[in-house]
This record gives sequence, structure tokens and C-alpha cells, in this order.
Amino acid sequence: MNEAALTQQFFRNILRSETSTRQKIIDHQRRLLERLIRHARQHVPFYRDSGRLDLLFRPDGAIDWSRWGDLPILTRREAKDNEKALGADWLPPEMLPLDEDMTSGSTGVPFRFQRTKLSRIASSALLGRAIDWHDKGAIGAVAAVRSVPADLGNQVTTGAITIPLHLPARDQLALLERVAPTHLVTYPNQLLAWLDFDTGQAFRNLRVAVLTGEVIHSETRTRLARQLGITLIEAYATSEVGAIAFEGKEGSLLVCEENILFECLEETAERPGHVVLTPFYNHATPLIRYAPGDFAVMDPLLADKALRGIKRVVGRERNLFRAPNGDLFYPSVAAKLFVAILDHREWQLVQTTRHDAVFRVVCPTPPSSAQLKALRDALGELLHGLKLTIAVVPEIEPGTAGKPAESIIRSPGIN
Repeated sequence: MNEAALTQQFFRNILRSETSTRQKIIDHQRRLLERLIRHARQHVPFYRDSGRLDLLFRPDGAIDWSRWGDLPILTRREAKDNEKALGADWLPPEMLPLDEDMTSGSTGVPFRFQRTKLSRIASSALLGRAIDWHDKGAIGAVAAVRSVPADLGNQVTTGAITIPLHLPARDQLALLERVAPTHLVTYPNQLLAWLDFDTGQAFRNLRVAVLTGEVIHSETRTRLARQLGITLIEAYATSEVGAIAFEGKEGSLLVCEENILFECLEETAERPGHVVLTPFYNHATPLIRYAPGDFAVMDPLLADKALRGIKRVVGRERNLFRAPNGDLFYPSVAAKLFVAILDHREWQLVQTTRHDAVFRVVCPTPPSSAQLKALRDALGELLHGLKLTIAVVPEIEPGTAGKPAESIIRSPGIN
């Protein structure tokens, strides 16, 4: 069965699971978890050689689920430090072929990973279900804003046309005008930037925008809804995990229980809880009890439902920069663009004035003048005429909820 047919099959299955009882969801998750755990314990050096998962196994070989909470949390730093050891030395055929990717690196050095076919299928089907919750019409052309190398250009990927993130807003809209999508996947601030231009032709067929990658502020959502008159769907996902939650009909983000085990630890009335994730289908790079650095507030009214709810996710924010000519633009900076230039641990880009930006970076060893020049050249192409200063710093100050400060910031008062 090809990937498209498998996606349709998964889609039909999850339409049934969303109306299941909470216990049936838990039972299904444990079956998927057990398969993942046994695979990781046998075929993934990080787990096999450390004995990290042994505490889950009873003497007779059965899984003791009461010990799940005793498993160590896998941090982004630990995952990066054990990048190669987290790769499986064997995979079931149904998991192939693999995709190679890396995280953005905005909250630390980027983490390279592999994604399985089943992981891709699950995320695609879950996106389809989220759209179906809000919009029953036929899906025509689909466009997705993505960070791609500047020399790659726009391309069709898995049925969607890619709109390169690094392009100026006018050029992005020209591509969208040719495609005339009915559905669009993009960043909230990118969609906001387009409102400075005439979007009539580009969005003439647009009915749905799936907004991902950032927290959506209420004022942003209000303006988008008022000016575009389309359906907006908030999405929560990460590169290495895939689909985590999508906005339901009542407003809460509904957890993709079929794709991940979602834990929210130490949440109190005063502070959000730490997000811990275990994706079920990524046997190529298993992330068991993985903390991506996010924080969340759960919806108590949905705690016993098949799909639990998240009221809000904290600490995933970027904002738009303003170019010297007045245009707003979304800085398409990700660590994959400069990871080959220098070894680093964290980074942050801040627009400080209408004409200036500073790139702060934490490096374990001082970069050479050649590395700094290469970094300045790579970043300069993305900043639409802003003058760039590079500052090598010992640390990035913590921001929201204790996370490293937001990676892309326009200082207040820059109009």
C-alpha cells in the first residue's frame, strides 16, 4: 500500500478513536509504547547500552507501567549529545523510507534526527482530521511556508507547494497568486506580514490557514480573522516529534493522542507544566520521555476525554522585523542555515533599531574571524538590509517560563 493510501487508512482510524473512551485510548497507547520500548531496548544503542529502560521490565519480561514516571526525562541537550547513539541499527520495513532533518536550534544546538514513513503518515492524517473538524469542503491546492535553502526555490513536496520562508513578502505572494491555494500552512506572523500588501489574488480561493510554529496572540488572531475572513486553525508541533495538538471546534488544542504520549509535569495554578513527549512511530530516532523545552496549561474540562485539551502553550514566540524601507518580514533564521559554519549552543537574533540587528550566540570555543565572516554573510542575506552585529556571549538570558529567551525578537518601539 502506498503512502497516500496508508494516510487515508490512518485518517479513517483516527476518526473513530477520537470518540473512544479515555481507557481505550490509554490501552492503545500502551500497545504502541510497548512496541517502541522493546525496539529501542534492542536496537538503539543509547537505550540498549545504558539500561535506561530496564526498570520498566518485570522479571517475566512484562512491562510494569507503574514505573513509567520513574524513567529519566530526555532533554534536548542530552539528545544532542547522544545524537548518533539515538539512531536505530535496524528498523521494521514498514518504517522505511526515512527522512533526514534537524531542529531549528533556537533553544540550543540543533538536533539531527531521522523520521520514519509511519511518523510522516501519522502527522499528515492528523492534520487532515484537524482541517475536517473546521472545514468540510474539498481540498484543492495546498501551500506550506517552509525554511529551505535559498538556492532551492519553490517546489512541490508531498502534495503541497513550498513557499520559501526567506523570500520577501511580495515574492511569496506572487507564488501564492499562481497557486491560488484553498489551504495554507504558515506561521502566524508570516500571515500577518502579508496583510501589508494586497492579498486579494493570492488568497482568492483560500478558506483555511493552519498556523504553526508560534503562540498566536489574541490581537493577532482577531486581526487575521477580521481582514481575511477565513478559518484559522492553531497547530502545535515540533520538527523532531511531528503533530502534537490541533485546535478543536471549541478552541482548546486537542492532543494528538494517536501520535504521541503527552505529559504535562508539575503544573500548578501559578505556573504552566513542563511538556514531555514520547512519539509512537519514530522508531528511527526514539525519543522516550523527551522534553523539547515547552510549557503548557491543560484544559481540566477535557482531562477525561479521548483527546485531552491544552488551553495554551507557553514559550513558542517570534515576532516580525521591520526592514529599513518599512516592510515587515519574518526572519527565516534557523540553525540548519549556519550549523556547518561554527559550533554553538544557543542563539538569539534581536532587531534593536530600524536599521540594526544583533545576533547573540553561545559557543564552546571562540569562533575564528573567518567563521564570523561566513556567519555574517549567511545571515546578512536574510535581514532585508538591516546592519548586523555578531556578539559571542557566555549565555542567553532566560525568557518565558524559564526557557531560553525567544530566538527572534523585535525590540519594542521600532515602528
